[in-house]
Amino acid sequence: MFGKFTQVPGPKNPDVNLSPLQALRLFVNDTLATRFSNSAAKVSSQNQWTDETSVHAFWKYFAAVLGHGIVQYAEERQAYVAEKSSVAGLLSNSFLRDLHTFEEWQHAKQLFAMSHIDLSAHFNQRASDLLNPAQ
Repeated sequence: MFGKFTQVPGPKNPDVNLSPLQALRLFVNDTLATRFSNSAAKVSSQNQWTDETSVHAFWKYFAAVLGHGIVQYAEERQAYVAEKSSVAGLLSNSFLRDLHTFEEWQHAKQLFAMSHIDLSAHFNQRASDLLNPAQ
């Protein structure tokens, strides 16, 4: 009806040397970090918090999100109060403690929240820049 799909689906500029982390950074990039940082500054101002809202603070938050996925406890607070130990040999809960106190983590989750619509817009734009869609 519309003819053959003429583009090869996948990366527009494939790079066989691209590591998984480099591929992730194509989507979760400094532009996104800046958007989160600007949004966090507004939330911090509205709540009269003194938490750091810089791009660096966003990357700390992002690392903690990944860390909480690896260091799993029944309750988040346990990662900050439980005996420091290695979990399954992958990551110690001291990793999370080095990033935030429990109270800082609670604020960070509020500071660096962004609407699903804004996140979808960013990832859709990055996908259109980097990828040819499948038919």
